[in-house]
Amino acid sequence: MVELGSRAKRNIKDYMLTRYACYLIAQNGDPKKEEIAFAQSYFAIQTRKQELIEERIALIERTEARGRLRESEKRLSQNIYERGVDDAGFGRIRSRGDQALFGGYTTQEMKHRLGVKSNRPLADFLPALTIAAKNLATEMTNYNVEERNCQMHMILLWNLPIKNCIFARFLNIKKKTGFSLFIFLHISLT
Repeated sequence: MVELGSRAKRNIKDYMLTRYACYLIAQNGDPKKEEIAFAQSYFAIQTRKQELIEERIALIERTEARGRLRESEKRLSQNIYERGVDDAGFGRIRSRGDQALFGGYTTQEMKHRLGVKSNRPLADFLPALTIAAKNLATEMTNYNVEERNCQMHMILLWNLPIKNCIFARFLNIKKKTGFSLFIFLHISLT
């Protein structure tokens, strides 16, 4: 029973609506009516809660991807040092890998593009997809070094000859910023 303006009462049907139907009615209703204003407020709060949950999930996924990359790079570092490469050599290998990954941009150029301070790791500011691409490249390099007992030769800017054969692995991923990512691993057999 619903009371009408003339204080008469009338039976009306109840309808079961989906959440989305309620949302549409609330968004298109008159906010001067208390019920509509309440529903609009409710849906605004629920929308913000969902946004916060999604942001938190994305942050957790990115943090986990960064942790996996950190472990892969640690293992690569150990593999490289076991083969006689020093800190400077390892830095050049990583820099060349980043340059191949970012379509020719060096690590410093990428830091500049993303507004990252020079003393901070670039990977701390990359999106999860890019971190996953870096991790894949690092894991592929680890596999080739460990399983195939390969020696890594740095490809320097002045194009020193590379002995034996070069294995190349490509992965082209589009990033939100619009440029392509390329992974190009250079490994020479001994």
